[in-house]
Amino acid sequence: MYAVLEKTSSQTVHEAAMNGWMKPVKEYLKHGDVNAMYNGWTLLHTACCHGRDKVVKELVNNPHICVNLHRSTETALMMASMKGHKDCIDILMRTQFKKDQDSVPSEEKVNKLAHHEK
Repeated sequence: MYAVLEKTSSQTVHEAAMNGWMKPVKEYLKHGDVNAMYNGWTLLHTACCHGRDKVVKELVNNPHICVNLHRSTETALMMASMKGHKDCIDILMRTQFKKDQDSVPSEEKVNKLAHHEK
């Protein structure tokens, strides 16, 4: 279901996420699987665990990110919470709220559908 990366490329991008190095993360996201795991961790887990809010923001803006993907039983949000990384928590919460809002049809769309069905 989710790709497991080769050690060399994955190690590099996970080190970048852990250290907040944006350039390698952005470069990886052009061709790599944003949800791929290395040693049971996604890039989002790594960035949240280490409080790298800029990396978290970059990752959640990827349309293919699975925010609730978890290793064992810990989601990235849980990891950020356990480590006290408030900026990461805020980004994840806003992202989830935005995705929830995007999935709710606007009043205009509802009215058009209701009018069309009559």
